[in-house]
Amino acid sequence: MGLANQAVTKCRQRTHNETTGHRGRKGDPLYGIRELLLTGAERLDARGHMRLQSALDQSGPHDEVADCWDG
Repeated sequence: MGLANQAVTKCRQRTHNETTGHRGRKGDPLYGIRELLLTGAERLDARGHMRLQSALDQSGPHDEVADCWDG
């Protein structure tokens, strides 16, 4: 796994744990998009972009994961 993907994964895990108090579970927005976050933006189709944006909007008050992914 590349350094950028590791950074996004660590940020997602930290943000999720801080906002929910537990590790990712089925149905959690950030847990559901973990694979999309590791895919390059140019490789996502329209549905992937919509899923990603929707989950990032629900991820909490901070945009840390989105900022890290946009990098």
